[in-house]
Amino acid sequence: MWELVGYDGGTQDRNVKFPTGDSRIKFEASCKRTKTPSQWVKDAICATETFPGGRNANVYELHLLDNADKHTVITPTLRASSHPPFSVLNAKGELVVRMENNLFVGGGAELVPLAVLPVGCTIQFDKDAECPLSIFFSQPGGKVASPAIATLKLYSRAVIETVEMIEAAVPC
Repeated sequence: MWELVGYDGGTQDRNVKFPTGDSRIKFEASCKRTKTPSQWVKDAICATETFPGGRNANVYELHLLDNADKHTVITPTLRASSHPPFSVLNAKGELVVRMENNLFVGGGAELVPLAVLPVGCTIQFDKDAECPLSIFFSQPGGKVASPAIATLKLYSRAVIETVEMIEAAVPC
């Protein structure tokens, strides 16, 4: 935003920030307050729709994450694990239940029980099975316990698309 406003000959001061809003009305009002001489800058920013429910809601969520009090609002990591498919077998080796596509999430010292097995039952994982640890975080904006890497990739793509959208609006 700093570069865009400077490119246009606008005011580059400590108050320059990418406009956001928690509604279309507040977002558009924030765009109109941008200190820049050209209407095309305000129009380009407004076209990004950086508000909940707008086409760029992910950048709005990133804004919330960036501005949140990270010591009280955001839980940086949770213990979480998905598991590979496995079978529970009874004492005779017969299938009791097949478990797959589950995700278990717990925080701190919590342990999330996978299952309570009757006496004599065993667990048999599929060949070459691994149980990877996943990292999740909760955040402002309603996304609770979202996978950290996937969410950050989503935000990265949203920022790239926003920059490309604004670059396309720059007059030649």
